[in-house]
Amino acid sequence: MRAKSLALAAVFAAIIAVLSPISIPLGPIPLTLQTLIIPLIASITLPRISLSAVLVYLVLGLLGLPVFAGWQGGLTPFLGPTGGYLVGMLIFPLVISFGMLKNQSIIWLTLLNFIAAGLQLFVGALWLAHVANMTLSAGLLAGFVAFLIPALIKVALVSLLVILIKHRLALPLGLKI
Repeated sequence: MRAKSLALAAVFAAIIAVLSPISIPLGPIPLTLQTLIIPLIASITLPRISLSAVLVYLVLGLLGLPVFAGWQGGLTPFLGPTGGYLVGMLIFPLVISFGMLKNQSIIWLTLLNFIAAGLQLFVGALWLAHVANMTLSAGLLAGFVAFLIPALIKVALVSLLVILIKHRLALPLGLKI
């Protein structure tokens, strides 16, 4: 990865780290800005940049920096109820950024964001059910269904923000680096 791409990934990792701790507690799984900013970054950058940004963010948290929901860091968030959601953050760049290489239409972008959000919630709900010793249906209800409306709102916001950003910048970011 070239220096400018690394710098862009680092800036996006920092943005994720600053915004992600902001959350609304809703039981064991909080409502966070992670699932707004990470899909937005995945929607506007190349896969190597968005994936690097998310990996750096997760490693910073794993190393103990308080970059996760509620200003947490370390191994505990990965081993607790939020672990599947954190690992699932990698789904956003894998689905959205790679998918946007194929087609840049707003309909395609919205569909990719919806698919990625659903997959991330599903992975998180499976881990929640396992860690919290819930039945699969209880885990899906608490960790998937409960977050569908906020996910749909975030998908709509990401799509709107991408339209606004496209008016100012050539997307994907990092293409001419």
